Amino acid sequence: MASAPDLGNSKAKIRQIMVKAHTRPLTMVKYNREGDLLLTTGKDHTPSIYYADNGERIGTYDGHNGTVWCVDINCALPSWS
Repeated sequence: MASAPDLGNSKAKIRQIMVKAHTRPLTMVKYNREGDLLLTTGKDHTPSIYYADNGERIGTYDGHNGTVWCVDINCALPSWS
């Protein structure tokens, strides 16, 4: 399992990602457990998901009628036992 970079270490690299999809203020920004996806929600009723390494938008979730305050992702695999 990969661990998060040590932010106290001056050699840790933090890269800024610019995402341009929301038209109103954001209410939440969240990474998935693996750190390869970035999820955003906002007052524009449109949760979005991006690749974390380059900020490319994968898609949006349409159909909300109001502000989306939070988001979570669950990639649970079915039990085959």
